[in-house]
Amino acid sequence: LNSKAEERKYVSNVLKANGYTKTFLRNCQKPVTNSNALDEGEQATGFAVIPYIQGVTEPIKRILNSHNVKVAQKPFQTLGHIFAKPKDPVTKEQRIDAIYSIPCNDCDNEYIGQTKRQFGTRLKEHQKAVFLSKKENSALSEHTCLTNHTIGWDNSKIITTNRRYHQRLCLEAWHINSAHAPLNRDDGGLLPDAYLHLVRKKGR
Repeated sequence: LNSKAEERKYVSNVLKANGYTKTFLRNCQKPVTNSNALDEGEQATGFAVIPYIQGVTEPIKRILNSHNVKVAQKPFQTLGHIFAKPKDPVTKEQRIDAIYSIPCNDCDNEYIGQTKRQFGTRLKEHQKAVFLSKKENSALSEHTCLTNHTIGWDNSKIITTNRRYHQRLCLEAWHINSAHAPLNRDDGGLLPDAYLHLVRKKGR
């Protein structure tokens, strides 16, 4: 900047752009001392905290000091901005509104299901049914009782998710019918014959 007048105008515009009030700017422009900086022990008539931006903060600080306003600088970009805290990842067990698959460890069979609740909650219900051999209520339990196979709980997976109940049922039916060897006792019953023909043809 070529002159103090231009420098003051520039600083004034920067302060306005950063939300400083006209009253604050007027007070800063009142001549209080001829010194370009506050002497030790001199009582400041004002105080300002401004972000440090190289080439901008220095002239602002000089002008404010010349009007007996003490200046404190703060980082323009903090470590919190640079190293943003990452969100904790959602685990498979915490996911909701899921269409899921639970495979057998010893053959190609898999069970396809859907749940609105957390998948981990539904998985524990399947595990309990298998542990108690409740084959009348569980296709997975029936499979283990008839074959002595084990279920691959750790290899279970979320196929997809959908918040809408009817759409989840349709997706469940689609994946049951497209699976190579589903353990499900029915095909979901929601897909029209034309869709069943299409999905089964696709799965061949």
